[in-house]
Amino acid sequence: MIQRPPAFAFGNGVIWARYGNGKKESTTFSGWSNCYLGSNDPYGETLHSILSLVRAKYLSIDRFVSVVGSFVALQFLLVLKPKTVHFFDMNPQQVQWAKMLCELIQISKTPQEYISRVFARQVRPFERRLGHGGPTGDRLTHLNQHRFLRLPIAQRLRSDTLQRLSASAQETYQRVLIPLQEGDQPGWFTPTLLPC
Repeated sequence: MIQRPPAFAFGNGVIWARYGNGKKESTTFSGWSNCYLGSNDPYGETLHSILSLVRAKYLSIDRFVSVVGSFVALQFLLVLKPKTVHFFDMNPQQVQWAKMLCELIQISKTPQEYISRVFARQVRPFERRLGHGGPTGDRLTHLNQHRFLRLPIAQRLRSDTLQRLSASAQETYQRVLIPLQEGDQPGWFTPTLLPC
C-alpha cells in the first residue's frame, strides 16, 4: 500500500501531521526529549548536496542560515566559506545543545579529542590498541564503535572537559551527555549517541 505524505498544520508552536493512515500526530519540538542530539539526515542526501555545491563552485557565500536541528549544517561548513553564520531553532534546548557542541569543538585540538570529550573515552589509546591487523585498521569506525563504547569512562577527561566549558554548557553536558555516556537511554528522539 502506498502511503501519501503527511499534511501539515501549524499552531501554538505545535506541528500537527495527518498521515495516510488517518493518524494525527503532533510534535512540539520543545524540551530535551525532542532534541536531535546526532545527525538525523540521510548521509547520502547530505553528501549529494555538498558535492553539488562543490561542483557548482558555490562555496564562498555572504550568509549561511540553518536550523540547528541535528546540526547537519556543520557538514556543510566543511566546504562552505560564509562571511556570517546564523543558526536558529524553535526548541531552546536544541540551541543549548548546539552551543555546548560548539564549545566542545573549540576546546578540542583534533577530531579524535572532540570524540573523546563527547563520549568521555580516549580515542587515541583505543586506536593504538587496534594496531594495523584488523578489518578496521587502526581507526575508530562504525565497525568497532561498540567496542569503544564499552571502555570505562575516563573520569579525568570528563572532569577536564567540564572545567573548560561555560556554566551553561556544563549544565547541558551534565544533564544530557553524562547520562548518555553512562549508557542510559531516556526514550527521547535520540535514545543513544554513536561516534561513527
